[in-house]
Amino acid sequence: MHPDGLFYGGTFDTWSNSTLRTIIRRYLSASTSAVVIDVHTGLGGFGAAEVILNVSDESPEYQRALGIWGSSFVKTTFTGESVSAHLDASLKLAIPQMLPNADVTAVGLEFGTVPPMRVFKALRGENWLHHHGGQEHRRAHQLKTCLLRAFHPDSEEWEASVWRQGVQVVERALTSLAH
Repeated sequence: MHPDGLFYGGTFDTWSNSTLRTIIRRYLSASTSAVVIDVHTGLGGFGAAEVILNVSDESPEYQRALGIWGSSFVKTTFTGESVSAHLDASLKLAIPQMLPNADVTAVGLEFGTVPPMRVFKALRGENWLHHHGGQEHRRAHQLKTCLLRAFHPDSEEWEASVWRQGVQVVERALTSLAH
């Protein structure tokens, strides 16, 4: 990937990556079971939730996810059924490696917002602003607002849907850990 391109991962761990690894080592290293939910927005139908894994649909992790959330929520990028592309490196794949003695169910929780091309154009505009325009550019506010609305629509209906489904996903995860 190119350093000026979308989704460039950089050449070193970010502070958030280092902080997350520290928290996991400090508080979860003795765990035998963990459920991790990485929340995102931008992919899928308006207000629709999807619990996403990057593993085979025959893996123990996928089977645990089905047991927690059911087939109406759970999808895998491995088979192409998810709204997300398959990723070979992600938080969902890194956490089980950090907790080798635990049954880890690490998922992304994706909430759909606007059509994919609108999300892409918002990302492209913000990327251009970051590398070429700067915060003082005459279109900076417009481009930042476009990015915000691509990932958080100005809609009470969307917010209510995200809240309702998000609570449901978290409650099911907590219930699974209590058993």
